[in-house]
Amino acid sequence: MQLSPDDVELILLFIAGWMGIQIVYTILVLLSGRVITDYFEWAVYEDPPNLFWKCTNFFMYFFFVK
Repeated sequence: MQLSPDDVELILLFIAGWMGIQIVYTILVLLSGRVITDYFEWAVYEDPPNLFWKCTNFFMYFFFVK
């Protein structure tokens, strides 16, 4: 099975679009780093009393702390 030139062009456009989205997302994260840091501090509980807050802490640490 061979791809037609139109199929190749469509695949390349999809890849270019996906890379463009990633670049824009990276720029937005760099520009809004302070907002993300503030949200992390706001969303983490010091001494979580129940399971919901503990799960929230786990989610925040798992995805935002490296």
